[in-house]
Amino acid sequence: MKLLMRFVVLIVALFFAIGGYFAWQGTLDSNAYIVITGVVGSIASVIGLIALGGSRLTAGDVRRVEAELFDSIADQVRSAKEYEERLALNREELTRLERERAEIELLVRQASLKAFPLTIEPQPV
Repeated sequence: MKLLMRFVVLIVALFFAIGGYFAWQGTLDSNAYIVITGVVGSIASVIGLIALGGSRLTAGDVRRVEAELFDSIADQVRSAKEYEERLALNREELTRLERERAEIELLVRQASLKAFPLTIEPQPV
């Protein structure tokens, strides 16, 4: 409905502008242009007044908008908590992996010392 109303308003505005130009050029009779624009303008004014008087925001409309906003905020809070939980899990995983890496490095050093013992031979002076 809104799209139709926008289309009608655009057509009427174009009619006013183009009709005014043709009336100024003398192609369209000025009296006919004045009568037509008067009738169209009057109808548009009456329709506008009816529209202003008819559609009002109700308390139910405001409550629905509030409920939608509240749901949206609740979803955002839920997603933020999920993100924080994933972040905490990732940090724990990183800490565990760092600890395992340090243990593996220690085991590799111990194994390399056992496989290739350090023997210090005295050097002649």
